[in-house]
Amino acid sequence: MKALGDVAANYLREQPDVRAIFMREGVGAAGGVIQRAQLPAHRVTVDLPALVLVDQGQKHLRWKDGSCIARAGDAIAMNCGQTVEITNMPGPSGEYAARWISWSAEIVNAFAKEAGVLSPPSSVTYLPRLSPEFILSCSAAFETLLDAEKIPSSVADHRFREVLVWLQELGVFFSSPTTDTIGSRLRMKMLSNPGQEWTIEEIAKQVGTSSATLRRRLAAEGLTFRELLHDIRMTYALNLLQNTDNPVLSIASAVGYDSASRFAARFRSRFGYLPSDIRGQKHNDSRAGN
Repeated sequence: MKALGDVAANYLREQPDVRAIFMREGVGAAGGVIQRAQLPAHRVTVDLPALVLVDQGQKHLRWKDGSCIARAGDAIAMNCGQTVEITNMPGPSGEYAARWISWSAEIVNAFAKEAGVLSPPSSVTYLPRLSPEFILSCSAAFETLLDAEKIPSSVADHRFREVLVWLQELGVFFSSPTTDTIGSRLRMKMLSNPGQEWTIEEIAKQVGTSSATLRRRLAAEGLTFRELLHDIRMTYALNLLQNTDNPVLSIASAVGYDSASRFAARFRSRFGYLPSDIRGQKHNDSRAGN
């Protein structure tokens, strides 16, 4: 029986130069986090419902209503819209490693409607020692993204919903991303392309208002347009640093920076450490761009 980590590990052994965030439109996404330093990430917004399975080390998580420590073999289910504090702690091997999957809004909405889910959505749920059968279900979902050309979308949809059934059996219910606030509406729009040269005038036009009105509405939520854009970009960059081996300059470009040094300075102002610190000394080479 293959664990979720085994599936990705086998794939990476076969294609050692590939480490990426795998996505399938209308279905979901998956990836594998590797981190070699104990670094906290404060005020991280969960944009899509996700399940994280820890393979090595520990994940320390704190949210509005609680906290937990997930160790190898444990999992954490996080609903969208949560703001969490995360510290990934490397294990004896010197690495923190975890696999995750997330669901598209389409699947979450369809599942809730078809299953007749009336229970209130969960926020963050700690799931110690998942059963081998549950892990196998997660593994099957992960494989649909690794082998997208061989597995039809209908099968991928089914496998991602199967994991939702498992979670429902454990009392975990997800909701789809909300656009109830102007901040959440803008966040979902800009997440589609964090590297775009977004301006408040352009996005105000897209949401059907003036830039002055948009500024006032954001201020009422304690936000500014520039702070929101920077947070989206830096959080996206953090995900790329943890889930891929892309050079830092490439990641900087993906979030709208043509200078690795300017990107590094912005990243450090957001998280308190440099992009290269995420990967540790094994990645402090010419490919890192720092």
